Parts: sequence; C-alpha cells; structure tokens
Amino acid sequence: MMGAPAPPRPQRDSLPRSLLHAVTADPPHLPELLAAFVVDHVGAPAARAAKNLRQQRPDASLGDLQAAVTVRGRRRSQTEGAFVGGPFILLVPVAFCAALIEQLRMALEMACLAGHDPSDPERAAELLVLKGVYPDTEQARAALSTVTRQKHHTSRKSRPSPRAAWAVVSRMARLLGLITPDDAAPRPSRLARTGQWTMLILVVLVGTVVPLIWLPYLGYSYHRTTNQLAGRAVQFYFGDRTEPESRTTDRAQPSVVAGLLRAGLALLITAGSVMIALSLNLRLADSRWPVIGIVLIAGSTVTGVVWYVHHRKSKPGE
Repeated sequence: MMGAPAPPRPQRDSLPRSLLHAVTADPPHLPELLAAFVVDHVGAPAARAAKNLRQQRPDASLGDLQAAVTVRGRRRSQTEGAFVGGPFILLVPVAFCAALIEQLRMALEMACLAGHDPSDPERAAELLVLKGVYPDTEQARAALSTVTRQKHHTSRKSRPSPRAAWAVVSRMARLLGLITPDDAAPRPSRLARTGQWTMLILVVLVGTVVPLIWLPYLGYSYHRTTNQLAGRAVQFYFGDRTEPESRTTDRAQPSVVAGLLRAGLALLITAGSVMIALSLNLRLADSRWPVIGIVLIAGSTVTGVVWYVHHRKSKPGE
C-alpha cells in the first residue's frame, strides 16, 4: 500500500446529490459510487468519532477500542438498516443503503485508529477490498478512476425503471451478505441461492403487513456481516488475525432477541385485529375482505410509525 498512487478524489459533479439517484442510474458501479461517497461525505465524521472515542477512553487498549468501534458500527447498521416493511416497504433501497454506509463508516473508524486519514481517497479503494468487491487495492483504484471519469447525465425528474431499482436492491443485498455473491468462494449451490432468495422474498411479503418481521431477520444478518467486516478491517489495518467478533459478540445477541419479541408482538397484534374484525362481522359493500384490507393497512401503518418514532428517539449517538 505504501507509495501507491492514490485514486483521484471524485469531483462533486461526478456524483449526483442523491446517492440513490446515482446508483440507480448506474447499478453495475454501485460499490464504487458508494465507497467514494462514504469517504467523501462520512470520512470527516468518522475521524471525529474515532478521536472522541480515544478521548473518552484514554486507558483503553487497542483491542478494546476496536471492539467499541465494532459494537457501535453494528448497532448503527441494525438501527438504520432494519426499518423497512409495512407502509415503508418502498424504503428497502434506502434502508439497505443506510446499513452499508454505517458498515463502511465503521471500517473508516478502524482506519483512523490505525493512524490513517478516513477522508483520504485511498480509503475508497480499501473499502472495496474489505467488502470483497476487488481482490486488491490496485484493481479497486483502477475501477474508481474509471467511474469518476464517467459522466452521469441523469435528470432529477426522471424516475428509475423497475429493472434498475431491482438491480440496485439485488446488488445491495449481495454487499450486505443477505445473498451470497456469485463469485464467492466456495461458490454457493443453486439450492442455497434459491433458499436465500426465497427467504428474502418471503420476508418482504410478510413484512408488508407485519413491518417488524424485518427486525430479527435483518438484525441477525447485519450482526453477522458487520462483525465479519470488522474482522477484515482489523486484519487489513493492524495485521491482527484475531477478529473482534470474538470480543464483541454477545452470546444471547440481545438486539436479535428484542427484534424477535417485537416481531412476534406485531404479528399477534395484526392477527388479533383481523380476528376482532371477523368476530364483529364488520362488512363493507357487503364483504369482509375490504374490512380486512383496511385493518391490515391501518395496523401496518400504526405499527410502523410507532416503531419509527421509537427507533429515532433511541438512535445511538456518536
């Protein structure tokens, strides 16, 4: 890494103001656009967070600081990336993008602990390597240079096509580890890949009427993949093969257990509301189905809004 030419910093006009607009316009280069965006916009906050952590814990060992950064990154990715479903099902790309940004921010904080500038464009190439997009920083640097030279002629008023939106969600799901990448080693079997997609689609469908069903599913996935990324970051920046997962993983995984309890409660409330509507024999246009539909939509909206307000109030700090 020493002496290697740094990739050019992306120009402000090379990335549209909306990151989602950029990646929807160019789904194949989603990882490069995301890495460049995170370094450019999250690098400085990541440096401040790492500096504040050192000041708050002056006697902590390097391993303890690494573990603290991992826990914070894991909580942020779970909090920011799990809020989808119900009336917010269209926010799936936003939630996935938020989770990815928080994971990459954690990696930048690790780089800062190692004495590197999180805002240096070289970090973007390193993030791509840590995420497994490229095998080394040289190839990642070349890809970033290619992307920054491209001109994205997109209109803010234009709406992304369903195919482009699906491509973005699919790529994000692979980067987040919800779906095993095609070039993973060992290569996943067709049965395993089918099972992963089936599970994801099932959660999407159920989450339309029971929003909190996403919490345990995404919470567990983010818990696992954030720890894995933290382990790779520690090895990359410190040469330490001891993954912080062994120091930061709680056996009971309280966040996942809490997510399961909330999802179960939401499921009971939804089922109970439907049963009450049926027992009262409520009808609309001489049919029960419109009433059931209204109950499901209303219950989903109320549950989603209540949890949204709660999770914003309890959002982890810097």
